Amino acid sequence: MRIDTDFEGARIETLGVTRTQTGTSVVRLSIPPDPKSPRFRQWFAFAVVSQKGKRAAFEIVNAGDCTWARGFGEGYSVFATDDGEAWQRVPTTYDGQVLAFRHTPTTDRAVFAYFPPFSMARTQALVALAAKAGELTLACGTTTLGTPLPLIALGRKDKRAPAVWVIAQQHPGEPMAGWFMEGFVTRLCGGGRAARALLDQASVLVVPRMNPDGCALGNHRTNAAGLDLNRQWADPQRAAPEVRSVRAAIAKRGVDVFLDVHGDEVIPHVFAHGTPGIPHRTALHEAREKRFSAAMLEATPDFQTEHGYPTERPGTATLGIAANYIAEQHGALAITLEMPYRWNTGLVPANASGGGRVRRPAWTPERARKLGADTVTALTSCISGMPAPRR
Repeated sequence: MRIDTDFEGARIETLGVTRTQTGTSVVRLSIPPDPKSPRFRQWFAFAVVSQKGKRAAFEIVNAGDCTWARGFGEGYSVFATDDGEAWQRVPTTYDGQVLAFRHTPTTDRAVFAYFPPFSMARTQALVALAAKAGELTLACGTTTLGTPLPLIALGRKDKRAPAVWVIAQQHPGEPMAGWFMEGFVTRLCGGGRAARALLDQASVLVVPRMNPDGCALGNHRTNAAGLDLNRQWADPQRAAPEVRSVRAAIAKRGVDVFLDVHGDEVIPHVFAHGTPGIPHRTALHEAREKRFSAAMLEATPDFQTEHGYPTERPGTATLGIAANYIAEQHGALAITLEMPYRWNTGLVPANASGGGRVRRPAWTPERARKLGADTVTALTSCISGMPAPRR
């Protein structure tokens, strides 16, 4: 058996391997922190080589020391793939310190991860899809390591149209945001009534991968310089060119709707968080946020409004957070959309208008993709009737 971390997004430390009397290999592992920001420790991904058909047990012994250790509790299971494509959750236990799981690989290389990674190749495929559909794709800027930041511009090109900005993966260890983008962009490029309705009314500008360096390095929260990009928007440091580039592009084009897509380690629900704590909060901000939530409830059964972040008091918002900065600086509807790693094991409403309750299945890349596609419909509803922007 060999533990492999020589691939995009890999992160784990191997402490030792023992074998039980029954022949099961027991692998003791540790999750390292983000290299330049040790307070962030959560993401892991690694491969096991030459273990085909052999039972293996894995123990991540420092899970309880991770930044969001509570996220490993009820409803969380580790993901595994034997073929690099189809991911499954494997039986997992957590005792408050050790995260333990077992798997018998069916191939010579099995990969395990906190959540299925979204690769740079898939991001590049989205850019190619948009280009094939005749849409404009360009580099919005570059990262600290010189990696281009792709910007996909869809829909209307005139500045009289409302501008909808959608960004994802400021935090690299939240790959469900990448899967969301795959569903979102694919639906917009695939035609269909909802896509045409949005693109006929608005300019839709998509930054599918805000933090490609952090994703490649296997960081959970930070870029290559150790900065949390979603705390950099008010006054970006020189080592956060990703935010400076996108912020400048937004200021140049204008923004009416801003959606920042994330994953939350602890809360087992899909939810939206608006900008109640910004200094210059208006009734229009509140009305548009309510309209967005109502549109999401109508568009997808996965969205809910009962669970989420606490509401900040007026004037207490952190303006380094993207949505807060955009709402305060530009007066736009700005939303942080969160998805889970673990999942709600209870019953949830079947739809927005009642109709009974159903058991929520596990959160997966497929469900994140579906949420992305459904969000096209919700954004169309938000844009309809929106006054023409003043530029």
